[in-house]
Amino acid sequence: MMIGSPAIAVANVISEAMVVERSKGESQEFASHLQSVVWGACSVGSLIASFLGGWLLKFMSDRQVFLLCSLFPLTLVFLALISPDKRVVDRGSIEAERSALRGKAIELYRTVMMPEIFYPTAFIFLLNSTPSTGSAWFYFYTSKPPLGLGFSTEFMGTINVVGSIFNLGGVIFFQAFLKRAAFRPILLWGTLLSTALGLSNLILVFHLNRAWG
Repeated sequence: MMIGSPAIAVANVISEAMVVERSKGESQEFASHLQSVVWGACSVGSLIASFLGGWLLKFMSDRQVFLLCSLFPLTLVFLALISPDKRVVDRGSIEAERSALRGKAIELYRTVMMPEIFYPTAFIFLLNSTPSTGSAWFYFYTSKPPLGLGFSTEFMGTINVVGSIFNLGGVIFFQAFLKRAAFRPILLWGTLLSTALGLSNLILVFHLNRAWG
């Protein structure tokens, strides 16, 4: 997982860069539509994986499912071969690019240190550096009562399917109603709403659902 995660991260960064490059000079509506297509495809893929993951465990062992899932990232090789890429054939231009690498690195540093770029980047970095409760939630879901909820493997797959459906619904809602809206209100109200919904998990943590019947 430590080796595979950076590889997937690099592929994600490159794909995001291609999306940004394609959106350059276009209207906000086009950029929003392109993002909707990308995230919609991710949601559909997650939906298929969540559904098949729980279903395949009925017929295959855990090791066989992991082996099958490890084959899908190989499709990135095929996508890399068919992705449009402007090849540099002039050796002189290649040498010029290499000699200008130091200047570009300095320019990149100055760009990153600009307040309008540095502060949002620092915020996103700190946000993603905060501890996650993902692993703890998994053990809480699958541990037997009274410590946990005792969810089965099939039910965990169902939870992932429902989550993927709502992700896809969010993409469709954004594409239908919010693609022309300003980003700041979307981020503000989206954060507040997700925080309120996330706090509802405390009902399960404190077993209030059992008291409510």
